[in-house]
Amino acid sequence: MRSELPTARSMERVAGVTRRLLDAQLSECLLLDGQGVLIGIVRPSALVGQPDEATVDAYCKHDTMVFDENTSLSEVMEQLRGFIGEAATVISSTCGRLLGTAPESAIIEAYLDRVRALRREENEAP
Repeated sequence: MRSELPTARSMERVAGVTRRLLDAQLSECLLLDGQGVLIGIVRPSALVGQPDEATVDAYCKHDTMVFDENTSLSEVMEQLRGFIGEAATVISSTCGRLLGTAPESAIIEAYLDRVRALRREENEAP
């Protein structure tokens, strides 16, 4: 899980967030409130052409894949079907605060590792 991730804060101006995302060649960032609770996701494609003085909150999407620390790997894999994005967001189940993100590739690798382990167990069984 990654803990260093691109974020924007609620009420930030469109101009600053757009510049940050485009300069870093990022396709999205997470929008957080003042306490670090996830609000949604902001994509530069939604910000380009919007008034510079507007806040990013108005252009936030809530379609990001979100899990908490109690979500099982099989639940994650089931929801990964049809997912379009860079990473799944992981939040605290108690307060909704952002814990980090799990890149899609890391989720798939964890699943494949689990499948391999299960196959090994099956092959070792009498």
